[in-house]
Amino acid sequence: MSPPPDGDGGGTAGPASPVRRLLQLLGHERRLISVVYVYAALAGLFGLALPLGVQAIIGLVSGGMLFQPVVLLISFVILGTLANGGLQIMQLSVVETVQQRVFARYAFEVGTLLPRLRLDAAGEVDLPEMMNRFFEIKMIQKTLAKLLTDWIAALLQVLFGVILLTFYHPYFSLFGLLLLVTLGAIFWWSGPRGLETSLRESKYKYKVAHWLQELSRNLTAFKFAGRGELPVERLDERVTGYLAYRQAHFRVVMRQSWAFVIFKTLISGGVLVLGCILVVNRSISLGQFVASELVIVAVLLAVEKAILGLADVYDLLTAVEKAGQVTDLPVERASGLVPPPIADPNGIALGVRDLTFRYPGSDRPVLRGVSLQAFPGENVAITGVEGAGESTLLAVIGGLLDSYAGVITYDEVSLRELDRMRARELVAHCGSRVALFEGTVEENIAMGRSWVRTEDVLDAVAAVGLHSWVQEQPEGLRTPIASDGRALPSQVARKVALARCLAGRPRLLLLDDVFDVFDPPVKRDLLARLLRRDASWTVITVSHDARVLQACDRVVVLRDGMVACDGAFDALRANDPYFRELVLN
Repeated sequence: MSPPPDGDGGGTAGPASPVRRLLQLLGHERRLISVVYVYAALAGLFGLALPLGVQAIIGLVSGGMLFQPVVLLISFVILGTLANGGLQIMQLSVVETVQQRVFARYAFEVGTLLPRLRLDAAGEVDLPEMMNRFFEIKMIQKTLAKLLTDWIAALLQVLFGVILLTFYHPYFSLFGLLLLVTLGAIFWWSGPRGLETSLRESKYKYKVAHWLQELSRNLTAFKFAGRGELPVERLDERVTGYLAYRQAHFRVVMRQSWAFVIFKTLISGGVLVLGCILVVNRSISLGQFVASELVIVAVLLAVEKAILGLADVYDLLTAVEKAGQVTDLPVERASGLVPPPIADPNGIALGVRDLTFRYPGSDRPVLRGVSLQAFPGENVAITGVEGAGESTLLAVIGGLLDSYAGVITYDEVSLRELDRMRARELVAHCGSRVALFEGTVEENIAMGRSWVRTEDVLDAVAAVGLHSWVQEQPEGLRTPIASDGRALPSQVARKVALARCLAGRPRLLLLDDVFDVFDPPVKRDLLARLLRRDASWTVITVSHDARVLQACDRVVVLRDGMVACDGAFDALRANDPYFRELVLN
């Protein structure tokens, strides 16, 4: 689950297999896991105190030895059992630390990855739905704990038990060899199918959750659909797929369990017969026979625990795969030039030459050979009919979409050469959809930017005409805001988003249809504030409102992804029939 290398999101070499993802996860915690191994090995050695002690006690008692050595041996067995339990508790403590570290690491990996996502490459992904995979971390914690305790203990118990049996008699080594061959055959025969069915089961689980989210997002539409059966039909299709693969996965687990039950029955009977023959032939003593049977029973119980725990292994591999789908998302290049100091106090000089852009998976370019220029402090409007590419052009200029052809420059420096995170500190973008998160007004405006002070927040609030509303709130700037600005008036929510842009003291202001929600008086006031001549920013705004277009210095008209005309509003209205018709409509 490690974050992918900068710029490729791990996509160049293809996604890792679930087993490789698990090994990467364990690699991060190899120091603590080594401690778990040591505790488990010591616990396994102390666990041998019982069969060895029983063997010695039986030998002493059957030989008529004194009471004192027997008591001493019993004491050693009790102390060995106590030490075994104490080591297991210490092992659990280390495993708990591993669980906490896994959760914290994954949370921070995802949290730092999301702001760096390449939106063009991840555009087809439903990111809110994808974030549901974060909850796989709970499954990883639970199953990883079992893997590091039960499975390791079981495997070490098998290893030590088989070694001990070999000392009793060489024939018992055949038991160990047969055991390993059988386990390998079971895993090879059913392991891949078990993982495949587990992954498909999980896929349909998320399909069910996604459809329920769709229902909740569009609740009003489905309410007015009356007795429409689409919600239940879609849900039935997904639940049926989930149950089908759940049953297929369960059948795999049952086949594995039955295979081991048959093997255990045969091997138990065979070892009993072998032990009796060896005792009769005086190849081993009665005490060794009893001790060997105890060891064999313990080994078989350990193997049975491992076989029954295969379901947890499948769950762990599936959870690691699903969680890894988030960290596989492509990210932006995290290196580049630091933007040079702004040469002009009025803002950035923006240049766009021969810009072409198409979304991944589409053959039709949205932008074709677009060229425009904006001087420092200039206010440029971009307009066109619906689908002409205005919003896409704004996103490309802001560095939100990477896979473009052509040249974009900030103060004569190519955007491709700049460190995107540092470059965006000079740029503010306000989209047509208000992006507010759950937090206070101040948090939504400052956004945790270290260079944004409380004074900057207050200045931005005043600049967008929001100060009266803030003063009316009992908690002022600490007034809580719900996710997406629910319960806020639309004009207030949009002003908060605009204040966020201004608080960072940007040099390039990108506005995407932000004025459409405002009443005419408020709109005039905002236009006067944002498009003033002495402002310290260059403005590029997308709008279809004639009043906004008229307030700008220049208007760039897009048609089918190309620049149809470029000039002052009055000149275009007088001389360009297409623009005149566009404004009238």
